[in-house]
Amino acid sequence: MLLLLIAFCFAGLIFVSEPLIQMSLFRFSVYPKLLSCIAVSGLLLQSTPARVLRITLLIAPLLLIAAIPLCLTGILGPIAHTFTSANLIPITATTLLLAGILVAIQQPRLAVDRRSMFASRAQTFLPLLTLLIAVSLQIPTCRIPGLNLSVQDHTDSDYLALCHWSRDHTPIDAIFLVPPAEQHMRYQGQRAIVVNFKGVPQLGSELGEWRDRLQAIIDMPLDRLPHRFDLIHAALSRRYDELSVMHLAAIAHRYQARYLVLSKSRSDPATPANARIVFENPRYQLYDLTP
Repeated sequence: MLLLLIAFCFAGLIFVSEPLIQMSLFRFSVYPKLLSCIAVSGLLLQSTPARVLRITLLIAPLLLIAAIPLCLTGILGPIAHTFTSANLIPITATTLLLAGILVAIQQPRLAVDRRSMFASRAQTFLPLLTLLIAVSLQIPTCRIPGLNLSVQDHTDSDYLALCHWSRDHTPIDAIFLVPPAEQHMRYQGQRAIVVNFKGVPQLGSELGEWRDRLQAIIDMPLDRLPHRFDLIHAALSRRYDELSVMHLAAIAHRYQARYLVLSKSRSDPATPANARIVFENPRYQLYDLTP
């Protein structure tokens, strides 16, 4: 909380230094948020009558389970539908685990009264299951437990292969014109790009240039894009593939970009003039625009 206060005063109210802004200390705000949730939970546990608490702990997971099909039907909104559809297995597993934990919270009373064999078994089984899920979350290749919201950010293996080839076979100071929805050339390819949508600059003085470059590439104002992150990415991908190669090559020359990334699914099958393909795979082509 002290870090957040420092960031609010010296990266918000008063400008002190650029690194203080680039540290993005506001991201620590998740921890006071989680601590406040724990505090509110403690207050509710202390102030709620035991009978009401037990009934609530049994009803809560049922409501969560009932909410899953409502999200899938789209009644609760498009974002809930998209997120639930992409994460149906982990959401269902987490909900069932939560239901078991909420039942186990009451197990000391049930076990003492010997009213339920399930409660005594859950006392051993649920911690082991929780530990198993926690360990599985640490496995990078394990996709089932993780939550994700699908966006068209070119995370496919073909684009990553293009990035890796660029890292190993192009000059280290080369500049690339890439699809504005991508997020990986600078990290995976270790090469500079003209601009992308995700890489919003940290300083206000740089926002104008970021906006101008994006608008120049897509040849339209940014306010005509849809107002949601996943929808914006999809719209940027479509727009980039709809633009003529002549337009993209001109933008590349304007910003001294030597390399141009094109999708093979684009509507304009033309190739840039005086350019040669230096890399291609089933989905992408990389052009060297240097004569």
